[in-house]
Amino acid sequence: MFKRKLTAALLAFFVSFAPARALSTDLDANLVGVSGTTVTVAVHNPTSSTQTIRVSVKVKYADRTTQTLVSVNVTLNSGETVTVTIQGSKPIAKVIDDPEPINPL
Repeated sequence: MFKRKLTAALLAFFVSFAPARALSTDLDANLVGVSGTTVTVAVHNPTSSTQTIRVSVKVKYADRTTQTLVSVNVTLNSGETVTVTIQGSKPIAKVIDDPEPINPL
């Protein structure tokens, strides 16, 4: 039993020093605009590696209901900026929370 715990501890120790992949939070997402049922977001990858992310944004519809909209997976090369369009189900009155990059599916 002691050897298993020691092996697990050593494995965790060495894995902690492995080069980490950039997190989706390392990317920049900015609202470009809202038109009808569509939200447009610009996403920039300042990291030195290719990243695959989704974009999440919380909106308030004209009927006062809210929803968190999530894009499909988007891949960005190092230094690349892309525009992501997310479709809502009803006319959007406003964006409640700033858009943010989240982990892909």
